[in-house]
Amino acid sequence: MGASLGASPVRARARALADAPWFSRLIVGVLVVNAIAIGLRTASSVSKSLDPLLVGTEIAVVVIFVVEMIIKIMGHGRSFFREAWNWFDLIVIILSIVPASGTLLMLRTVRILRTFRLISVIPSMRRVVNALFTAVPGLLSILALLMLVLYTSSIAAVQMFGAVAPEEFDGLGASLLTMFQVMTQGWPPVADEVLDARPLSWMFFVGYIVVTGFIVLNLLIAVIVNAMERQVTEAIVAKEQLVERDHHAELMTELTALREEMAAQRAELASLRANREPDPA
Repeated sequence: MGASLGASPVRARARALADAPWFSRLIVGVLVVNAIAIGLRTASSVSKSLDPLLVGTEIAVVVIFVVEMIIKIMGHGRSFFREAWNWFDLIVIILSIVPASGTLLMLRTVRILRTFRLISVIPSMRRVVNALFTAVPGLLSILALLMLVLYTSSIAAVQMFGAVAPEEFDGLGASLLTMFQVMTQGWPPVADEVLDARPLSWMFFVGYIVVTGFIVLNLLIAVIVNAMERQVTEAIVAKEQLVERDHHAELMTELTALREEMAAQRAELASLRANREPDPA
């Protein structure tokens, strides 16, 4: 019983530390230093002169991350493992501790993933990624529509322009690549060769670019923006609910104190009345 009571203040202090804004800013700074150190180690000239410093920096970064995870697990307990981003951080840190040698040499590249922890640490970046995940069903539907337009347009281009531009529209594979380039880069590279033989071909390409570049791709952007707005709205609602809960707790505390004070005053008044009443004897 005493051990459990003694652990509660420790957990409270650990949680307060893990949730402190300055602690999050410290972790962001460590992540930035880690990203710079990893980048410097890729430059052979810089790596040779600063190798001891870079190795020491990497060790210090890993130690800080391990301490951070311990503090968060101690502070949040089981609720720590209910957050997907916490699992991502934990897995990346565990893989960073594993010695990268022999058959595990490929794990050396995992240290690059530590830079992605910026997403889990910075709330705004985390909301963007969460919005992308929530928008996946809508994105898949629009991507399927885009692939359908690309496929049918490629077949039509083979039938219309295969004879006049065999390098670009000789078959379905070449036509798919050409039409994808037209969708992303425009159609001037193939315009001269095709327009000389098919003067009205511009109608086909303009219609294709309008559908793919201005309608379908803008639908993708609209779905992503809508998902981000939903994430922001949910964050605002959650914050308002938290503020309302704290305000309600304060009101209940004040109301309880007021009731206790009124009860004490009633008891005192009753005692005074009892003292003032004459003795029947």
